[in-house]
Amino acid sequence: MTNFRSKPLPENTEWQLSAKGNLWRQKSGQNLVVGRKTQDDDYWALVDGKFLDEHYETLTAAQCAAEEEVD
Repeated sequence: MTNFRSKPLPENTEWQLSAKGNLWRQKSGQNLVVGRKTQDDDYWALVDGKFLDEHYETLTAAQCAAEEEVD
């Protein structure tokens, strides 16, 4: 029996909403995740399990920072 979840993801995907409510995508084989801090109005970015040092004022800024980290 084939498990559809075991199929590899494409190397590059578009931003999608996760089950936890964060946006995620794959770029160049790395996982990118962005989300909003609960106590503040700013956003964080995560690239392959490591948080970027800065926080961002907008969701778009967090997405761009995560993508630039991979480039």
